[in-house]
Amino acid sequence: MKIKNLAAILGFGVLGLNNLYSQEENSLKQLIYDHLFHPEHTNALEKYEPYNGQEILLYSNFNILNSGLKEYLNKIYIVDQKDFFDLTISGHAHPYGGIICLTESFSNLELFHEAGHIRHLALDEINSDLSEKWKKIANFEYGRNNSYKLKDELKPFISLYVSHQNLPVWEDGTIGLNHGCLSSLSKEFLQEDIARFVECLGYEETPESLEKILSKDKEEKNKSIMDTLSFPLKLEITSCYFPLYFADTTDHRYKQKLDLLKEYNFFTKEEHEKLSKNLGSLRYLLKEEK
Repeated sequence: MKIKNLAAILGFGVLGLNNLYSQEENSLKQLIYDHLFHPEHTNALEKYEPYNGQEILLYSNFNILNSGLKEYLNKIYIVDQKDFFDLTISGHAHPYGGIICLTESFSNLELFHEAGHIRHLALDEINSDLSEKWKKIANFEYGRNNSYKLKDELKPFISLYVSHQNLPVWEDGTIGLNHGCLSSLSKEFLQEDIARFVECLGYEETPESLEKILSKDKEEKNKSIMDTLSFPLKLEITSCYFPLYFADTTDHRYKQKLDLLKEYNFFTKEEHEKLSKNLGSLRYLLKEEK
């Protein structure tokens, strides 16, 4: 995903706001994809040739996926953005068939996110106890609560396509990590909570590179919008991009969730070790600003 705003960071770009708020029931089928709400997309797929299982194994762009994430992934469609028929969507997983759809400019983060959904779907289908174990670790009641208001400082970074009234927000007005979740969207859906952890494999910056970016003074002519922000606000936004690095490790749910995903082969041993090492590695920056 080419991250342009906080709505995209939260996952609206890969889930689609219309699906999230079209039904009362928090079902995985509705969260991920429902052809009843996007029949045009289903019809548009007929003109595309998907990458099948064997091609997924061979195609270099998908080689970053480990064997566990490829196990139940049968087809990947690469489609034009217009064929999602929804500006808030740049990718999704189908509830059946091991199918994901991505745009032509998909990022590693998006690929891992959707592949994580597919493995989770498949494990639930064979009556795995992953979801039940996850709920016990989370010790958290997933669900919608739109009564909280987004902090004014964050509003300029939210896409015009996403209503602030529909945006999941924590009680303190933030949208990043909290309560063992990596984003406020995760608090509404267990499935999104899991996928957000899996997508950490697609981070394009390391803790070390982020430290340099955050501390580097830029010449006036080279300043980006981020460079003009106050350091506390810059940190808050950065922690939404890379929440794993800013996790509070005294909340053991973050590490326990990583461990559970390793147990169910979402991560390799090496990937799990790397994520565990990076967990909360930049948390000290938030503490210094308090």
